[in-house]
Amino acid sequence: MNTCIFKTAMIQYVKLFVFHVIVFFTVACSPSDKGEAECLVHSTKVCNESVNLSELLSSYKIIPLETHPDGLIGASIQKIVKRNEHYYIRTDRIRLLEFDESGRFVRKISNQGTGPGEYAYMKDFDVDQDRIAILEYRKIHCFSPDGEYLYSIPLSVNATNIKLLPEGNILLKTNKDIAFCLIDSDGKVVEDFLKMDMALTMGREFGFYKARDKVFYFSSMAANNIWRYDIFSRKGQRVPVFEFPDTISVKEENRLISEVGFEYILNNTNDVKVRPISVSGDFLIAYVYKTEADAMIYFCHLPSSSATGYFVKNITDDILFQPSPASISYAMYGQSEKSFITYLYPYQLDQQKNPVNTQAYRSLQNMFNVLGDENEANPVLFEFTPKY
Repeated sequence: MNTCIFKTAMIQYVKLFVFHVIVFFTVACSPSDKGEAECLVHSTKVCNESVNLSELLSSYKIIPLETHPDGLIGASIQKIVKRNEHYYIRTDRIRLLEFDESGRFVRKISNQGTGPGEYAYMKDFDVDQDRIAILEYRKIHCFSPDGEYLYSIPLSVNATNIKLLPEGNILLKTNKDIAFCLIDSDGKVVEDFLKMDMALTMGREFGFYKARDKVFYFSSMAANNIWRYDIFSRKGQRVPVFEFPDTISVKEENRLISEVGFEYILNNTNDVKVRPISVSGDFLIAYVYKTEADAMIYFCHLPSSSATGYFVKNITDDILFQPSPASISYAMYGQSEKSFITYLYPYQLDQQKNPVNTQAYRSLQNMFNVLGDENEANPVLFEFTPKY
């Protein structure tokens, strides 16, 4: 079996964790740790049959991104946000590029520097109907939908992730004693949430996900929980994802990290590990496994609190022709109100052999040929919605 993309990503996370975390945290249990929060998913079923990826989706489309001299993405995509029918892509920690719905390059948002609206380092960004916000550690730079600089908001906390909310409020993930805080349009802290623990010390590049009136943050490495914020009630708490036995609690995960280190996730084959991939619209997608041999992808329908699991080894990607579950797992980098977004580079397609659907494979190959040389061409985006 091909080395699973999650194993590679996990090793990278472990290295990052070990580098950043060298102290022991005393962890206080949140309400969800005590079992007071209700699980997101109550009903699950498993499909044991072999399936094509296209059979699991209600809709999907492939968007070729124009290879424009001012809009070259390069080898690294950090985050994708779709808002107002446009795609906003952070390519490294400096550039933010905008493309329209057809993939045509529109503009680059701001520049690196020290002038008004410029930034030394882009930690995160978000987009709503009226604003494009670029986050530095202690400052937020706001731009109009046309990319014009509007104003900057000074912060009293070191922030690593940002989510724009209605009425001008902003949700931040911090790297201090309190994990999350809500600020107003002037940067004043209105409320804070959740005592920091060891698993939360990693600021995930993809940050917050919004689905309807809820905001989610993946607040652990492999524990069976996710942090959820209700926009209307302004309440935030950790909630369990599944009702599976043998999953890892937040308290247990922090104990394992303190005793064994972050490598525990690589060597633990006794517990069920839950790694949410992304949340959008009515769905949460999660990677669930004890070992890679029994790894499953769950498509969770949040309104009905139900989910269907598919064995990774039984899923054939007949759309992007990638090793399963790569085409799904890259959705962690994309955020949209109603769909999931992943990406594919030309060289990744060329690495594949014996495609299932020759006609579809050739069509995708022709799309890349139009974009230009495979070593310089921009990737294509893959936007999809699961079936229910």
